[in-house]
Amino acid sequence: GSDNRTVLAIRNYCNSGEGFWMRSPNDSFSYASLYAWPGHKVNYNDVYTYAAVQPASNLKLSSVLFASAAMATSSVETYGMITEGQPMILRLDGTSKDIGTVTYNTTTGNIKAVKGGISQSVELVVQGNGGTHDWFYSKTIGTSETINTSTIKSKVGSDIDLSACKIWLEITEDNVSYAVNIEDEIEKINTTYVTRDELMTAFKPEADGTATNYGKLVFGKKLDGTTQEWYILGADSGVSGDNTIIFAASPIATVQKFDSSSTNKTDSNLWSECNYGGASVTEVFANHYGASELRAVLKGMTDGSNTSCFTTAEQGLMNDTTVTTTDKKNRKTYTTTDKLYALAADGAGDSYKIIKAG
Repeated sequence: GSDNRTVLAIRNYCNSGEGFWMRSPNDSFSYASLYAWPGHKVNYNDVYTYAAVQPASNLKLSSVLFASAAMATSSVETYGMITEGQPMILRLDGTSKDIGTVTYNTTTGNIKAVKGGISQSVELVVQGNGGTHDWFYSKTIGTSETINTSTIKSKVGSDIDLSACKIWLEITEDNVSYAVNIEDEIEKINTTYVTRDELMTAFKPEADGTATNYGKLVFGKKLDGTTQEWYILGADSGVSGDNTIIFAASPIATVQKFDSSSTNKTDSNLWSECNYGGASVTEVFANHYGASELRAVLKGMTDGSNTSCFTTAEQGLMNDTTVTTTDKKNRKTYTTTDKLYALAADGAGDSYKIIKAG
């Protein structure tokens, strides 16, 4: 990661909901860790008490074409308005999957969609802007279909300029969407459609933890099986390749202890994955993140064998991020490298109103 350089103001990125664990230990008590109090500040609590889990992650974008809030639900027809800030879905490059081709003719107002050799259902998706709102139209296509703009207009109630729309075909495999689109790229409609480059740059928080643009993605599920939404935070300079940090917009899990024990730990197997740069450590405090049950829960969500929160394909899109945490007992820092990680904070109290990712 980039050494906690992505700063988030609590009031902007988590202004309601449950308090959730940070990975940073409390300065004064060996059995207490920091947690974010939504809408207020960073506080601390005993490790054996319950709080929510609201982690960050990092997504590989090398195979992503764009992200859009338009829906494609494998039904005969779906259409509707898209509200500003509605969470988007990543659309990956489906060129190798023989999805099909799509073209349009501005003179006739026709969109022609031809299904490729793939056996599963293929959706045609059109996204546009009616002047005051964004809209989308999607339809499961047969072998070859032609749809006129008059049909779409009757559904979405908007004049349609195909040259200003985003038009693509897509399939969904293992909860991941793959698309092929018309070659002409359009400018960002708003926070409901963004290119790969914009995923890395358009939503980066400022130094004070606020942002000009706030965008969200739908990615994976919570432990209760409902959809998980994430804030898009832009590229992490400490992760190679095209990427974006994401931060859970609400808890992925609740009723979670940082750790069950308030006593020091001496089993070095618990922190064997922590990199101390060669230093030997024989004992750690109860608030040691690397050895905690909290970290074990996060690792278990992405260990490959568990797909209840993230499918195999989704886990394949998640980069490992190396983050640095302080070991208060040994007065050293160490790093951990995981696909999901708890955020950090500099301290607890009224003056601590930001949390850090990356």
